[in-house]
Amino acid sequence: MSTPSADSIIRTHFPHHKIKTADRVQSLWSNYGEIVRYHLGNQDTSQLQNNNNSRQTVILKWVELPDELSVHNHPRGWSSQVSNQRKISSYINEQRFYSTHSINMPDHCYVPKYIASDCFPLPAAPQIMWLLMEDLDALGFDQRFTVATLDQAKRCIDWLANYHAHFLPIETKTLWRTGTYWHLDTRQDEYNAMSEGSVKIHARAIDQKLANAHFKTLVHGDAKVANFCFDTRNNRVAAVDFQYTGRGVGVRDLVYFLGSCFFGRDLVENESVLKEYYFNQLRNALTASSCAIDADLVIAEWRDLYPFCWADFERFLLGWAPTHNKLSGFSKKMTDIAINQLKKDDCNGSN
Repeated sequence: MSTPSADSIIRTHFPHHKIKTADRVQSLWSNYGEIVRYHLGNQDTSQLQNNNNSRQTVILKWVELPDELSVHNHPRGWSSQVSNQRKISSYINEQRFYSTHSINMPDHCYVPKYIASDCFPLPAAPQIMWLLMEDLDALGFDQRFTVATLDQAKRCIDWLANYHAHFLPIETKTLWRTGTYWHLDTRQDEYNAMSEGSVKIHARAIDQKLANAHFKTLVHGDAKVANFCFDTRNNRVAAVDFQYTGRGVGVRDLVYFLGSCFFGRDLVENESVLKEYYFNQLRNALTASSCAIDADLVIAEWRDLYPFCWADFERFLLGWAPTHNKLSGFSKKMTDIAINQLKKDDCNGSN
């Protein structure tokens, strides 16, 4: 089977359209490809048969592995066969999410509708992967932000709470066993680069605390505010970028989200309000569903694990980018709470 071009994929799935224009939306991390918006025009209106054929724009996520790995391709100089394999696995993971798990999602956690995807060559390690999906901009989700107001943050937290509630009772064994792009098992290079200290000493214990949680759902895994698309007319959001969606405690997404859109004093002032808002929305979503899981038990466990999520991400940053602005006084405070709890548990266990 020959490797298709991006244009040929569009023509295959929209045979009764012509390609009017193709606009590059953005490049992928470390120059692993690009996201392209295709504008379509009708060639034969008598052949229009389904929703796919009536689309005017679609999004193609085109992944093409670089010929040579180079630290210069990575924004912070991290590039290796380990990181390359992680990226490949993440794009396959995203295809699996869209093709098998994005169907029948609640309206409160909207994601782009899946059209098609594939990898080439097969069955060898793929060099080209692509994902064809709905264009959120065409539906009104055309606003993106890198920081958020309190109201915008609540809209994203609504999405997260409903996403977590939806997937709590659902098996997702085909996706990452542990969601998030920073979890310890896949970040040994960064761990080894860390300076010696309390966080490094307790890194495995922090990871195990999260891994041993009783209640796990599907976490988004990269829930920064930039991965939410806002519909300002209808006060709704949709989410994109599911490369690292997998099992975990929901507050891992919450912690990462809060750190992505609030800094300094804004984080200190808004964190407590938004944390309680998340738990309230999670309770409402679980109560409204037919899920038999006790919301009180879920919330109690995730509330206890909340500081460990901060400590876990702090561990990653200390190895990956030790001068990053997300390493704040607040994140250190939460990390200290988690480590002190571990020490307390050790003392109680030894008595």
